[in-house]
Amino acid sequence: MARHILITGCSSEKRRKLEANLLSMYDDILISEVHKISQAREALTNNIVHLLLYVLTKEDDGGLDFCRDISRPGSDNHTPCIILVDEQGAGHAGLHHGLQHILPLTSPSSELGSLINKICNPMAMRQTPRYSIPETEAIIAQRDRELQTDVLNISSGGLLCEFSTNNIFQVCDPVMITINFTGVEKIASLKGIYAVLSSLKIIERNPDFTPLRIRAGFTFIIIPPAVKNGLKTIFAKAELIAAKDL
Repeated sequence: MARHILITGCSSEKRRKLEANLLSMYDDILISEVHKISQAREALTNNIVHLLLYVLTKEDDGGLDFCRDISRPGSDNHTPCIILVDEQGAGHAGLHHGLQHILPLTSPSSELGSLINKICNPMAMRQTPRYSIPETEAIIAQRDRELQTDVLNISSGGLLCEFSTNNIFQVCDPVMITINFTGVEKIASLKGIYAVLSSLKIIERNPDFTPLRIRAGFTFIIIPPAVKNGLKTIFAKAELIAAKDL
């Protein structure tokens, strides 16, 4: 599952430097950046953000108050924050009680990386259970193209699948997904799921090194009500079967 990190509170040059540092440590993060607190607030409202990195290089009560408010449990758009401070900002940031994670800008990359892993543990971030249901397939449609895929696991918010590309899959394009559950008592076909790519890994290549087989994760964006109800029914049956097997 990709970890979405938002950087704000400093110059664009510092944000890019921090972004490059993070990308050198992780291959499962998506980074966005904004300059103003108003832009950060809008990003938290309209996008998925798992962690806010706020870089404090001068006194900024408004920014620290914002970080304290959104990191408070139960707050609207609750988002964990890490405050990165220079020497001059360290004492000022410490005066703002409730800010749990404060690191010097000069901290080793490993220290920042460990803290990010602690806060954004991929397993803890999963808000819905994932189910591995045998004989489940998905058809991914992009414009006039269709790909047959094998579904490895699925939740109410997305799925992980594998498929042969034939060089026709476009990673930037959204997809329409049809899921066929052929291993359940009554074959179910759930159609019309609008989704976007969230992760991609090449697991097999052609002799000319072009991708042959891909493992891809998709996040559901629009799910028809009938599909939601169908997924609930199928997941309930999967849980009953799993309980019997224990």
